Amino acid sequence: MKAKTYIQYNQTEVVAEDIVKVVKEDLKSQEIKMVNIDTLNMYYKPQEASCYYVATLKDGKEVQGSVKIG
Repeated sequence: MKAKTYIQYNQTEVVAEDIVKVVKEDLKSQEIKMVNIDTLNMYYKPQEASCYYVATLKDGKEVQGSVKIG
């Protein structure tokens, strides 16, 4: 089974998987490898078309950031 989650707000639509992809690309641009991430929490704010995130690395460090979506 394939499933997609769509987020709709004010006549715009975003696929949840696309948010994850953009956040991962942003982390990679900071030279952070996905295998070094323990947890990744993302907070999407549709009214701002932005996603704020906190990545906790396996060594305990935290990386915070935000990306525009769409």
